[in-house]
Amino acid sequence: MPPKFRLFAGPNGSGKTSLFDNLRKNGFIHTELYVNADRYERELKENLRFNFNAYRVKVSQKEFLEHIKASSLYLEKIKDKNFINQISIQAGILNFDIPKNQINSYHASFVASYLVEKLLETNQSFCFETVMSHKSKVNLLHVAKSKGYKTYLYFVYTDDPELNVTRVKLRALMGLHDVNPEIVRSRYKRSFELLPQAIAIADESYIINNSDSFIIVAEKGNSGLLYHKPLADKIEKLLNKKA
Repeated sequence: MPPKFRLFAGPNGSGKTSLFDNLRKNGFIHTELYVNADRYERELKENLRFNFNAYRVKVSQKEFLEHIKASSLYLEKIKDKNFINQISIQAGILNFDIPKNQINSYHASFVASYLVEKLLETNQSFCFETVMSHKSKVNLLHVAKSKGYKTYLYFVYTDDPELNVTRVKLRALMGLHDVNPEIVRSRYKRSFELLPQAIAIADESYIINNSDSFIIVAEKGNSGLLYHKPLADKIEKLLNKKA
C-alpha cells in the first residue's frame, strides 16, 4: 500500500485544521503527522525550539539554511536576512537565538516547508496544511506522486472572503495566528486561481464549503470531478470554470 500525502488547502480562516481534527476523530485519517506552520509559530514563540526528531526525519543545519536561502519567501519577502545567523540545529533540535517577540510566521513557514521536504524522503504518510496561494504548494502534489505517494487534496473555503477575515480576527483575539485582512483577501483569490491545477494533479480531491459547516460540494476520483452542490456565482468566477 503506497504512503499517503494529504494536502489541506484553502484561504486563511476556512477551517483546515478543524477539518483534519474532524476527519481523524471519525477515523477517516489515521496519521498523527500534521504539518501546520501556525502551530509551529506558537511553539517557536514559546520556547524558540523545534524538535524534528518527533517526525522521524534526519536533518542538518547546513541543509536547513540552504533550504531557507533557496526559497522565494526568503528572497522576495524578508528584509532582514540576518536571522539565519542565529539558527542552529543539534541532534535534531532546532534553536533560534533571537528574542521571542521577533519570531514570526515566516520562520514557522521555513520549518514547515523543510519538514515536508524531509518527510517525503521517508515514505511516511502525513498531512500538510497550506493556504495554497503559491504554485510551489501545488507542486508538492507532483513531488509526492513522483515519490510513490497517493495524493489527496482537501480544499476548504467559505463563500465570502469577509467571513474569512472575521474568523481570523476572532482567533487573533484568542491569541492565535493573526493575518492582515488585505493579505487574507489576496490569498483567497490566489488559492482559488491555483485550485484547478491542484485538482488536476491530485489522485483524489474534495472541495468543501465551510461557510457554516463542512459540506462537500465536489469531489474527484477515478470518474473525474463530480459536483454535489452548486457553487456560488463568485466562486464560479474565481475558478473561471477551469475545474
